[in-house]
Amino acid sequence: MAKSRASQPTEVELQILRILWELGPSPVRNIHTRLNAEKGTNYSTTVKMLSVMLDKGLVKRDETASPHIYRPAMTREATGRWM
Repeated sequence: MAKSRASQPTEVELQILRILWELGPSPVRNIHTRLNAEKGTNYSTTVKMLSVMLDKGLVKRDETASPHIYRPAMTREATGRWM
């Protein structure tokens, strides 16, 4: 079954995935620091984007850790067709 358009990463989502591939599993603060340096985003925007990405199945969140740790749900190679 083909992926629906809704589950395809947007440009900003791809940017966050690239950050996670580079940093490895990370808390929101680390992701935001990098995204803010590249794009000038607010912390709340980063949190919202990660929430949307979690709903879309693009990232996974480890809720056993505090703070929560996010990691990509797919490899860089698996998203190659969208990059």
